[in-house]
Amino acid sequence: MNGWLLALLVLASYLFGSISFGRLLSAKEKVDVTKQGSGNVGATNMLRTYGAKLGLITLLLDLIKGIIPALVGYFVFGGSANIPESYIGLYACGLGAVIGHILPVYYKFKGGKAAATACGVFMVAQPVIAICAFVLCVGLAFIIKYVSPMSLLFILINVVWQSLFIPEFTFAPLNDIALILLVVAIGVAVYVAHWQNIVRLLKGKENKTDLWAKITKKVGKNKTELQKQENETTQVENKEEPQNQTGDAQQTDKQDTKQ
Repeated sequence: MNGWLLALLVLASYLFGSISFGRLLSAKEKVDVTKQGSGNVGATNMLRTYGAKLGLITLLLDLIKGIIPALVGYFVFGGSANIPESYIGLYACGLGAVIGHILPVYYKFKGGKAAATACGVFMVAQPVIAICAFVLCVGLAFIIKYVSPMSLLFILINVVWQSLFIPEFTFAPLNDIALILLVVAIGVAVYVAHWQNIVRLLKGKENKTDLWAKITKKVGKNKTELQKQENETTQVENKEEPQNQTGDAQQTDKQDTKQ
């Protein structure tokens, strides 16, 4: 396996994964999605903020962010030959895309949680298992109205399955270990990105999302209301510093008067 070529493909995957489709789509609506709802750039917050259409588009684009790098890594390093190197390329490039989504270089390393991007990677590696797990977890999310635990469950199912039952295992220790480490690294990256959700779940404070209500409703809030909220948030942030400065100045004046 050509290590330099793999490194270049992983870097390209990271740069591709760093593209934030949620931000780009919200920019067209002239409302910053990072200042709405949870502030996340993923499909769930896009659904809450802009409705089913943009939420679904964001989901599909984030899936593609995982699918394309995984396919490139797979075919460049063997593809149809079905050799371990092809799956090392698949998972390594997929990991690059996942990290790019979580820590995008274009946005000061402030990104999303990469569940959909990881889903795209797993769909390339094990499509049947990934699609079945996706349908199961989405169905459960509709029922229990919690999205984040179902995203984490999806990742867990795929990490465990693909670590234990990757058909390309050759029982060559180095290949086996490399594959397992790459699969687990993808899962760990997504779990770390969800750490705030995990804390809220443990405290019983995680927000519910009624997916059916959001999908059947055209838009969660109209654009005027969203812009008004964003302007109010910006004004509050801008006022905080001047108010502090005024307070400091008043304290200084009082001290001078006493002297």
